[in-house]
Amino acid sequence: MISEGDDLTLQKCLDIARTNKLTKSQMKFMDNSGIHAVASGSKRIQAKMEGTG
Repeated sequence: MISEGDDLTLQKCLDIARTNKLTKSQMKFMDNSGIHAVASGSKRIQAKMEGTG
């Protein structure tokens, strides 16, 4: 918001806040799904190494 300088309006501030909130929500979703994918992948690799997969 600082980069907006004197041109910052209430509408721009609300848009920035809304975008920030959505971005945080998307990042949280991506973090959770990434952890699941890594965990699933490691189980498959372990099963292949043990000869059960």
